[in-house]
Amino acid sequence: MLIPISGIIGFFVVYAEPAVHVLNKQVEDITNGAITQKMMMAGLSVGVSLGLILSVVRILFQLSFWYFLLPGYVLALALSFFTPKIFTAIAFDSGGVASGTMTAAFILPFAVGICNSVGGNVMTDAFGIISMVAMMPLISIQVLGVVYNLKKKRNEAIESEQGDLYSEKVLLESLLGLNSEDKSVIINYSVAGEVEEPAQQDEKTQAESRTEALSEEATGGGEASRTGDTENTGETGKTE
Repeated sequence: MLIPISGIIGFFVVYAEPAVHVLNKQVEDITNGAITQKMMMAGLSVGVSLGLILSVVRILFQLSFWYFLLPGYVLALALSFFTPKIFTAIAFDSGGVASGTMTAAFILPFAVGICNSVGGNVMTDAFGIISMVAMMPLISIQVLGVVYNLKKKRNEAIESEQGDLYSEKVLLESLLGLNSEDKSVIINYSVAGEVEEPAQQDEKTQAESRTEALSEEATGGGEASRTGDTENTGETGKTE
């Protein structure tokens, strides 16, 4: 039960830190809303929560402090090569902000109480909990920056693809000499870049062909009927 409780405490204890709210507001103002306060608060809350969970795990299993601190900072430095520079600067600044006065006032007594309850040594097991809390926001904020960068690149690729398709369509229309007044030619522009005549024009052409054929048949039948009547009349006159 101590591990999930520590995660909950770490997630919400950041909201009690005044410096965190100041940092989030400044980041939103500097980036013109690209990095919102909610985004920053979520990253800091997750980071502090994970830091406190790892600290409790270390206390319960009496693990060495360096097993967590060294890999954590190596990961934070590695992420700095893949995340935008603005997120790296914010991450290293937020680590010190998240481990401020209010956070230390809640977390240190919590760690000391866990050490006493499990029979650990307060001087060795509870040592370094603030360092863990200050380290994890460096990772969580930079991971947030990596995700932000990937989404930005994907949106730019989609916009670029749509712009290329629109440019090809405009170029095709200009080559065919189409304008708003010319309604005689109608084309369908597909994504594959093919130009096809509409099926409606084919149906109209076929209907006109059938109409002309019926008209010719009707005209031919009428002439044949009139010729037959004339011949019958001539034969009747000869008989009389």
